[in-house]
Amino acid sequence: MQDAMIRSYEKRAHLAEARSIKAYVLTLAHHIAIDRVRKRQRRTALDRLHTAEVSSDVAPPELQRSIDREALAALAECVEGLDVTTREAILAYRDGDQSWEQIGKQMDVTPDAARMRVNRGLKALRACLDAKGHSP
Repeated sequence: MQDAMIRSYEKRAHLAEARSIKAYVLTLAHHIAIDRVRKRQRRTALDRLHTAEVSSDVAPPELQRSIDREALAALAECVEGLDVTTREAILAYRDGDQSWEQIGKQMDVTPDAARMRVNRGLKALRACLDAKGHSP
């Protein structure tokens, strides 16, 4: 709810046009919740790469079964092949707790430039994985 209040303040020009302030803030809260769920769902292979140990003596059995080791190795190669700024942008985006404004500020670019960097980086990762015979 705090995020909804902050966002309503940031978009206070739209707040003046709203018929019901309560409905406007609740709608913002609903959209923020949906965005967070979607961000969690996007954390698939990149999240596994960041948090999972692939060795059989460390990873839990259910994780061992779900990770395709070849695909994970291919993903690691593709991520390492990205330039440093694109890799940092994708990892900041994957964490999901930062806004585009925060990611842009961290990278010293505009929020739109940060978003474009992530989009282009994800497209490059998809193309790299496709070239290696693994579809994301």
